[in-house]
Amino acid sequence: MATWAWVIDGQSVYCQDGLPHRHFIPTDSTAIDHQSALALNIDLSAGEFISYRMLVSSLDIHLACQLSCAIQQIHHQNTHKYCSYCGTAFLTATSHTCPNCHHHSYPIISPCVITAVIRPNPTTQKTQILLAKHHRHTSIYSLIAGFVEMGETLEMAVCREVAEEVGIKINTPNYSGSQAWPYPSNLMVGFVARYHSGDIVLQADELADARFFDIDNLPAIAPKGTIARKIIDKICSSDG
Repeated sequence: MATWAWVIDGQSVYCQDGLPHRHFIPTDSTAIDHQSALALNIDLSAGEFISYRMLVSSLDIHLACQLSCAIQQIHHQNTHKYCSYCGTAFLTATSHTCPNCHHHSYPIISPCVITAVIRPNPTTQKTQILLAKHHRHTSIYSLIAGFVEMGETLEMAVCREVAEEVGIKINTPNYSGSQAWPYPSNLMVGFVARYHSGDIVLQADELADARFFDIDNLPAIAPKGTIARKIIDKICSSDG
């Protein structure tokens, strides 16, 4: 069965004229990797591969989800070629069931929490947001984020990550939204929490800086299309 498929190279998507472009291929897969496309003699000379991070700000939610799914699908295929239980090779790239022991291997989705901590400015009472600059993204400030650990609820993970990264305590976090994030297979779950107590103490190996900013005087922040930006914009608009 032939179908239209996205061509994926790592976390990048094949585009033409800056827009994601699908190819009609002689398989039933909705996504193929770069090498498979070349093996099928698909002509990629008219376009280029663009990082999902660069594309996401211009995508509607439905297309963003499609491309995130495609990237995660290819990642799963490339990292799960053998049964994790008995080591037998899967019969096809899209198979989820081991032909030997019948163990089921489904794509792994890793939950992460991302949190906006807010408080009133101690002097002016204007709303402030805690923003952090990570060593790996030195040009922008974003929200506190991290992976959920085994045995944790999402709320427990939020409180732990905030305490670990900036050393402060927060009140009960409130859910704010979620986003599929294919780096490589994350589900970002967003929260907003009010500052409770403590002084900022950086986790030095993670953060280069962290501080509270007034909502009308923010630094360079996460780009549009990211859940971090959506949460920040929602706080700013509700307080504007």
